[in-house]
Amino acid sequence: RAFANPFSLEKEAAGMASSVRICDPEGSGLLLPLTQAEKEMADGARAVIYILLLLYMFMGVGTVADCFMNAVEKIISKKRRILNQTKQKEVTYLVWNSTVADLTLLALGSSAPEILLSVLEICSAGFHSGELGPSTIVGSAAFNLLIILAVCICAIPACEVRAIEHMSVYHVTVIFSIFAYIWLLVIVQVISPNIVEIWEAMVTFVMFPILVTVSWLANKGKLEFLALEKRPEEEVEPRMRRSSQDDSMGNAAEKSNHPRLGGNKMRASMAVLTAGRKSHVTPEAKRDAHEEDKAIPAGSNGKDIQDPIHKGRIHAPHGIITFRSDAIQIEPEDRLRPDNEPYNPYKFTLDILRCNGTDGQVSCKLSTEGLSAVPGIDFEEIDETIVFEDGETEKQVEVSILPQRDSEPHDVFQLVLSEAEGDAFFNPNDDGGRGIGLLTITIKNSENPPLMERLFDKDNFQCGLQAWKQQILSSVRLEPEEAEEGEEPAGLKPSDYFFFVLGLPFKAFFGLVCPPAQWAGGYLLFTVALVWVAVVTALISDLASLFGCCAGIPDATTAITIVAMGTSLPDTFASMTSAAKDDTADSSIVNVTGSNSVNVYLGIGIPWLAAAIYWSSGAGDKVEWAARYGAEFPEIVSSATNCAFIVKAGALGFSVLIFNCVGLACLVLLRVRRLAFGGELGGPQTPARASSALLVFLWVAYIVSSIWRNTDEKAEVIIFPMAVLAALVVVGGVAFELSGKGRYNPKETPEEKMAFKDAPGENQLEDTSIDNAKASQDPEPDKIGAAVEEPVEPAPEPAEDKPEVPNAQEAPEAEAAPEVAAESVTVEVAEAPASPEPEKAEEAAKAEEEKKAKKPEEKKAPKKKPKAKAKPEEAPEQSVPSE
Repeated sequence: RAFANPFSLEKEAAGMASSVRICDPEGSGLLLPLTQAEKEMADGARAVIYILLLLYMFMGVGTVADCFMNAVEKIISKKRRILNQTKQKEVTYLVWNSTVADLTLLALGSSAPEILLSVLEICSAGFHSGELGPSTIVGSAAFNLLIILAVCICAIPACEVRAIEHMSVYHVTVIFSIFAYIWLLVIVQVISPNIVEIWEAMVTFVMFPILVTVSWLANKGKLEFLALEKRPEEEVEPRMRRSSQDDSMGNAAEKSNHPRLGGNKMRASMAVLTAGRKSHVTPEAKRDAHEEDKAIPAGSNGKDIQDPIHKGRIHAPHGIITFRSDAIQIEPEDRLRPDNEPYNPYKFTLDILRCNGTDGQVSCKLSTEGLSAVPGIDFEEIDETIVFEDGETEKQVEVSILPQRDSEPHDVFQLVLSEAEGDAFFNPNDDGGRGIGLLTITIKNSENPPLMERLFDKDNFQCGLQAWKQQILSSVRLEPEEAEEGEEPAGLKPSDYFFFVLGLPFKAFFGLVCPPAQWAGGYLLFTVALVWVAVVTALISDLASLFGCCAGIPDATTAITIVAMGTSLPDTFASMTSAAKDDTADSSIVNVTGSNSVNVYLGIGIPWLAAAIYWSSGAGDKVEWAARYGAEFPEIVSSATNCAFIVKAGALGFSVLIFNCVGLACLVLLRVRRLAFGGELGGPQTPARASSALLVFLWVAYIVSSIWRNTDEKAEVIIFPMAVLAALVVVGGVAFELSGKGRYNPKETPEEKMAFKDAPGENQLEDTSIDNAKASQDPEPDKIGAAVEEPVEPAPEPAEDKPEVPNAQEAPEAEAAPEVAAESVTVEVAEAPASPEPEKAEEAAKAEEEKKAKKPEEKKAPKKKPKAKAKPEEAPEQSVPSE
């Protein structure tokens, strides 16, 4: 009947179009209104109540989103040791690639409210399109790109800059982000106006896995041309070598740079497990004859650490920090864990070496991380800073293994060296590569554990119970934030008490209903938290619609303002803090562009694909469909043979078009800032504030234009000046790029140079290719620099002096250490006569060098102390014949 004469239903269509609203007595949403008395209240009073509840629910969705992010962090931090066929040794890999994790689980975590809001709106409306979901996604994208970046630019300390490191990944996300919103505009206004077909929605959704795949390739260095920045040839090859080297040594050093990853701080609960444990037995460790342990440990055999590519000595005047080996096995004799009896942990020591150089003071963080072993139950946690003073080459750390159950499977945990400071870095030949140092410790238990032990980890379950208890207690206690290293803890302010009391209901409730991340590898918490995010998002959707209905505000206006800001505020504060603390701008910018892409491909692609399939398959009511759209789109209804998924392109298309204009201007501004100040964030205060002010102005222009269009179609005249503005900005940016003027020079001032300097050890490998070429010409490049350059202390005390704490990582070739000591003593004896008569040695050295006519710059070498860095092995050879 509807298709035969759609206009015969004009009265019915008009009645349905204006009949039932969510705030009417007959109307309802997913969860609200709750009671009939609520529906009978005055619209003004209801609007005030709804807006207050809406703002309060933003705090709730932020709280449950933090629980969701804890689960995601647990999932993406899972490691696995895999046999590397090239090196014939096991190396540690993260199961989740950092870029893939950022664009999938982490993007879902930070964008879950916007995505679920769009999905729930489609489902609750009978697969009819709404304004709240798509407008929230576009409004949130505008807020993220303009406001969050404006805040991050000014959050950087004065005279410092933050630049994007992975430019290829950034450009991939930028390209896909621009395409996402242009494609959204094309499918609703160009290809099939006001209709979304199945193939259009399918392309939108399929672009998400394509984005992830291309970003992964860029992260792996396969798309270096997308960096769009020329590097000197001497930097390109070391960069490629480092990439291949890191792949061969695992990707455990890779970390997600998402700003909302602050770590799942459960160490307090772990400390509860380790408190008060004593022992009446001290089991002995037996070193297993594993192939990895038979290899000569780096730095223990009288050799420097070598470059794995060029096979030459790695230039590291400040040292390479490493373990003697990257894997050991411990087999306690007594595995039984006595019940209700005090016992002591088994303790042993491990060596941490500093090879290839000993100049200055260097330091690094040392921590423990459980793989299958549980901290506090299988081993005691370590979290300390290792400091090597000038000339110091070795440190020792004590590790404690707690007694095990007799039927327990093998447990594995790792010692992790990270955050090297003082221009030192870690052994590129060992597990973890240059980024981190890893020592894998395997606790040998039962070779054939029972099936129940394999399926159910009692230690992990006990640890989870303690963590859940601590989580509940922490939710009802107000504690000051942990202070940064070297800073005093800040006291509690009145605002802290206010927000604590305000958020207490949400913290207590979600702390109680959300299980610990330790169980089921984090997937249990992931599922539960996602369900609660959906519930809170449903409340936000109903409250926003009810507020707009009672206040007479269109849903699109509410979405791009209140809802978009409310769902994006947690990311704003996290990005601001991350921008100030991180060494790069990736966590603040790349995650914004990536998240904006994911919002469209998932938040628009999933619900629109489902709705398009629903209506095209004939599952919907044709009469109801014709009655709903017959008056507004008579041509579509009269010419349609089947129902179609209709999306009103007017206000949505305008909003997307204006966003493309201001977003393009923002991206050009970031590029200009990189060229002019050396980084996208920070820089001189005046230009930084001006850039932030410009971004805020663009956001205000977007909001005002969209609100105007939601109330009056005449607002579309503003499209032309906005398009002209975007075109002028692009032309100006291209002209600045091609002119080559106004470029930032990091060597202009010491302050700027220090601000622009990379993280410690970042560029060490770039120098390796040059230094290895020089080292290959040196007479003896394989001697330990530390043993020659520094005064040698007496030989180390035998292991019998410390029987209570055995060293489980002693070098397999014990003959190497005396050999090095003998060489060092010989050097010191030869150098000793040089200091009493420096003038005589100088004259003799000059005479000898004039005869040989070699390297005139070495004439002054005898004046230097024996600790000279340049060719330390040659200095003694010159002084001894002179004497």
